[in-house]
Amino acid sequence: MKVAVDRNTARRGITLIVVGVTAVMVLAFSLPVYFTPASAGAIFAAPLCGDGSPPDYGFTYDLQQAHWTVNWQDYASEKAVTEVDAVLDRLNGDSIAQTMILIKSQAQVGNRVNCAVHFLRYMKLGQPAGERKDNGFVFLIVVEPTRIDVHYGVGLGLPALTAPELTALNRAAEDVYQSTQSMDQALLTLVQGFDTVARSKYAPLISPAPTPETNNLPPQSSGPLATPQQ
Repeated sequence: MKVAVDRNTARRGITLIVVGVTAVMVLAFSLPVYFTPASAGAIFAAPLCGDGSPPDYGFTYDLQQAHWTVNWQDYASEKAVTEVDAVLDRLNGDSIAQTMILIKSQAQVGNRVNCAVHFLRYMKLGQPAGERKDNGFVFLIVVEPTRIDVHYGVGLGLPALTAPELTALNRAAEDVYQSTQSMDQALLTLVQGFDTVARSKYAPLISPAPTPETNNLPPQSSGPLATPQQ
């Protein structure tokens, strides 16, 4: 038996089906717009300095730096950074301390004490062996809107450097910045004070003269960090 179907009714049914399918498709394609960015941000956001984990602690810096001061470009002049290099070159050359300075805005730093220590480990500072093994040192300068907050990380090979002396250096640099608003002055105050304190605790380590058999050998770096280019 044949059933007669009203053409208008059939057309309305097809239209409703098309509208329904279209609505489902629009909803399906619109969902990623709302959920994907939040998920991606949670997955790919880099940890704040001091909140990272080994082996890189969230850092991506090249281990071969042009200066002992890192991330200085927005805060200090190259002239001041080069003067800092001269002081820290001599400390490194005398095997007293292999020292770097990291400058970061407060928005980039989580745990400030950990940030300094993590940077020390990441950059592999300090002699790998010998009498002055593990003599790496880091100053962290956290830049706030109207002041700086200075912290340090010190290698186990520098036990004579005490907290009261190092904290006094931090405060001196902070005070200079507070009165001058000059990162250049703060940097020079910090490294000159550190040079005085470190040399009062450790004499330069004089390396033995090379034997004739080793005269033609290429020079070996005293640490993992190349001497900054001036």
